[in-house]
Amino acid sequence: MAKRSICQTCKQTWTWWQTVNSGFTLDTALECPICGSNQYLTIKTRKRIFWYTLPVYFLIPISISLNIPFAWGIVMAVSYGAFIIVLSPLYVELTDEEQMPWFPFSK
Repeated sequence: MAKRSICQTCKQTWTWWQTVNSGFTLDTALECPICGSNQYLTIKTRKRIFWYTLPVYFLIPISISLNIPFAWGIVMAVSYGAFIIVLSPLYVELTDEEQMPWFPFSK
């Protein structure tokens, strides 16, 4: 079941738009728009984002190999990417401490 992004410090739920906006950053810390504390994506969320976005990179080469016009491959990749961005707030889970994915005992 999809969960909404909830700040672990103030326990307030982020809106869909706040969650989407926070996703467009290269920093690992996401600032809570309500209380200003640093929040981080959980390991589970990072894995989901990786697996959900991976097909975007293969749509254009697959469309070319199937003799589908290049423009249609771009349209499919952009459409799938937009679909993922629209649904992304539904599977983002936050934590108040940074989790290192390479650490063997991380949850």
